[in-house]
Amino acid sequence: MKRTLLAFAAVTLLFASCKKDDNNGPAGGANAQILMSGKWKVATSTSIMMGQTVDLYSLLPSCQVDNMFIFNQNNSVTIDEGATKCDPSAAQQTTTGRWELLNNDTQMKLDLGANPLGVSNLTADILSMNSSSFVLRYTTAVNGISAVTTTGYQFVP
Repeated sequence: MKRTLLAFAAVTLLFASCKKDDNNGPAGGANAQILMSGKWKVATSTSIMMGQTVDLYSLLPSCQVDNMFIFNQNNSVTIDEGATKCDPSAAQQTTTGRWELLNNDTQMKLDLGANPLGVSNLTADILSMNSSSFVLRYTTAVNGISAVTTTGYQFVP
């Protein structure tokens, strides 16, 4: 159980750590403009798995709490390590993966490519979005156990 919980936490943190930078061709709707307006960071993240609610945000190491995500106009995602880096020798920013809004801007698709967890594709429902915050909800499965995760992001001025 603890191993599964850690796997879910890692998956959530991986998706939570993605940020968009230069999108090149989103539909141009209001939600796309909001996403591309600047940097975003995870503010909350909880997961319901096997009837239990887990505060995933509290499991984030301090060096990941300040990570920012940039949704680029070319639909790529850039992750900025923020002021505190887990690995001081790592690049400050890395661009990885893709993002896309679907179904009249009610869902966001993230494709993060190859990663150590083997999770590369996620489609999340957009529960709310405005110029200061947005909330995503998505379902993941690890070892046949599913979890529903809700993650809130806040705008970083």
